[in-house]
Amino acid sequence: MIASLDAAASAARGGVAGRIRALATLIGALGVGDALRLTRTVSHAAGRGVSLAAMEFYSRAPFQLGERAVRYRFAPQRDIDSAVRGTGPNALSDDFRLRLTEGPVRWSFELQGYLDPVRTPMDDHRIPWQSPWLPVAWLTVTETSTAPVPMALRAAPSWPASNGPALEPLGDLNLLRGAAYEVSQRGR
Repeated sequence: MIASLDAAASAARGGVAGRIRALATLIGALGVGDALRLTRTVSHAAGRGVSLAAMEFYSRAPFQLGERAVRYRFAPQRDIDSAVRGTGPNALSDDFRLRLTEGPVRWSFELQGYLDPVRTPMDDHRIPWQSPWLPVAWLTVTETSTAPVPMALRAAPSWPASNGPALEPLGDLNLLRGAAYEVSQRGR
């Protein structure tokens, strides 16, 4: 989510250079495959006229949260108008900026719990989990909250807490990401 907002901010700065910076931001934060997948999703959304504020963002891989394995998502608020209110190559960023001038944009932060290897497979991310999404918090973006987040936080494969990781990566995909993030951090 944060990487996509950073990329949108880069793209909003204009032109081909802005788009290249946006793609570089996504690749740096997500890796090539996920960056290209997100870029295709956003491009299709723009083509369909769907606002970023109405899109869902989620984890493909599970994470350890206390005693539980969970996946998470940011689901748009239910009453949001999904139509893009912008035109041209910067339609999505123009729409998002306009929405922020009208008030905060919100997503529900939701968790989906592990049940068993058949209904909620840990390592096959193509199979949707068959457990309910439980809302636990809101992500609210305001005009003043769109500043870039420090790179160390964006690239961290787990969410730190005072007594150890609060959300620890699980599964093969996160193992690969963890190794890539470690190498990436050393190269900075």
